[in-house]
Amino acid sequence: MKKNGVIGLTGMKKILIIDDEKSIRNVLCEHLSMEGYEVFGAENGAEGLELLEQNNPQVIVLDLKMPRMSGMEFLDQLTSKTKISHSIIILSGFGSNQEIKRCYQLGVQSFLRKPVNLFELSGIIKRSFELRQYEMDLKQEIEARKQAYQQLEKEVYAKENAYTQLEIEHKFLKKTLDSIAEGVVTLDHTFRIQRISEKACFILEMPEEEVIGKPAASMLGSSIAGPTGELMNCVQRRTKVSDIQTQILCPSGAIIPIRLSIIPLNISSTREGWLLLFQDLIEEERLIREKAGSFAYGQMISCDPKMKKIFNLIDKVALSNATVLIIGESGTGKELVAREIHKRSNRAQGSFHAVNCAAISPYLLESEFFGHERGSFTGAHQTKPGHFELTHKGTFFLDEVGEIPLELQGKLLRVLQEQSFKRVGGTKTLHVDVRMIAASNKDLKALVQKKLFREDLYYRLHVVPVNLPPLRERLQDIPILITAFIEELNRKEHRHVRSIAPDALQLLLNYSWRGNVRELYHTIEYAFAVSTSSTLQAHHLPDELQIEDPLTGNDLPLPQNEKELMFQALQKTNFSKPKAAALLGIHRSTFYRKLKRYGMDVSGHA
Repeated sequence: MKKNGVIGLTGMKKILIIDDEKSIRNVLCEHLSMEGYEVFGAENGAEGLELLEQNNPQVIVLDLKMPRMSGMEFLDQLTSKTKISHSIIILSGFGSNQEIKRCYQLGVQSFLRKPVNLFELSGIIKRSFELRQYEMDLKQEIEARKQAYQQLEKEVYAKENAYTQLEIEHKFLKKTLDSIAEGVVTLDHTFRIQRISEKACFILEMPEEEVIGKPAASMLGSSIAGPTGELMNCVQRRTKVSDIQTQILCPSGAIIPIRLSIIPLNISSTREGWLLLFQDLIEEERLIREKAGSFAYGQMISCDPKMKKIFNLIDKVALSNATVLIIGESGTGKELVAREIHKRSNRAQGSFHAVNCAAISPYLLESEFFGHERGSFTGAHQTKPGHFELTHKGTFFLDEVGEIPLELQGKLLRVLQEQSFKRVGGTKTLHVDVRMIAASNKDLKALVQKKLFREDLYYRLHVVPVNLPPLRERLQDIPILITAFIEELNRKEHRHVRSIAPDALQLLLNYSWRGNVRELYHTIEYAFAVSTSSTLQAHHLPDELQIEDPLTGNDLPLPQNEKELMFQALQKTNFSKPKAAALLGIHRSTFYRKLKRYGMDVSGHA
């Protein structure tokens, strides 16, 4: 039942809808109430503040353009009293780039355009409540895990008596092990696998019967059970370890990053065993992204739709041996993409070699690639293997591939096609199995047309193209990247910086970022170096961020008149009028009026 925009459900999660359009307000109220929420409706910001005071909802869905009190005025009123503790979702048919930036500064979680997809809105609201509960759920899960560990230890400590009793214990323990979310392995005093859970078998991709009784080093790899592995460290210190990050080297050749805990088990007065619990970090990363809306993907962070498509492409292409060509400006993360492809591939146990072709003299590149024999040229005092040879069974990443001299490109093409080569000055043909990933910040196709890059090599590299967008095209990533960089630098510098001031964030959002993510990181690193407070302020940022002209920062030359400026902005944005208006820093409606005033008809370019 609905009354005055309020649906009277008690004991539920609360949502406040503030929208002057009654039909939209009623539809949202009805839809969200059917999903089990307690929903309140207000037709303007002033009424919304009253309902907020009375009902304290956790989530607010807010329109911007309303009578009496607009959405922006509502946000200003809310932030003037206290720091926003509600999840706020803007739902509006209007809003300039400046307003959107202002909303995010004030703590808004999401910004959606009308008409809205109800299922998309429901998903965002659902994630908002999940994020609020996530910390509490995590604490409960840790406590439950501790209890499970204690129960498991009790069972593992059980006496090894008669064969029948051992069988009963084994079945009970197996059931207990299989009920634990992590992979579980127990080792006897000779470090052979005694028991293994279903989850551990799944992670190792091995059936239980092929694992039981085998040495731990052959199943889990040297990083865990080798002479210098984590297990031997525990044996020497006679202590347990908890939640360390390491890798399993599977018998199949795959490398799986895990979080590992090792607990010593006193089976008897003369015999000692070990309990290993591990979680697949890639699987954990995927579950966290699904559950809590995380934006992390390996070492990369983004909420941009284009980047999410790239993450999905990495997952798919990693499983093949296809050559990948990564195109992107300097600092966009080309090597990070290459490393994620390698880490998620069947070659992960092999080596990853990266060579920046622009950083090596053209005269030395051939030797770097293929190696050389002793005496093959002046200074070659001994035989040296090249990167292709060293990367056998692994991944070879060639950065700035457009800098390779033409005379060397033919030899590179031959290696890619035949997987064989000769060292400089050598006569013996060497055969390798190497997966190639190349990258460039130049337009290789344009280089082909200028006869500076071989066409056949271009098409051999251009099997799976990955086009990384520059940071200026994914402004919504800047706040989450800053948060991640602050956390990283806090750990490295032993600092306790908590946030960045709104005016400093505004400067970072307005900057053009020619150096992309790498430049953003170094900017935050600079701010850490010159600041001593827990909040990074605008005056902590480099001077160039505070004086840059938004137009020159985006590589638009200054025109002689306003009409020319508008036309250049349209060309820069592929004749997208909203984007051109945002680039010039003026409201969309103002931009449209000026188009009409100057008689500029760009409809044919749309």
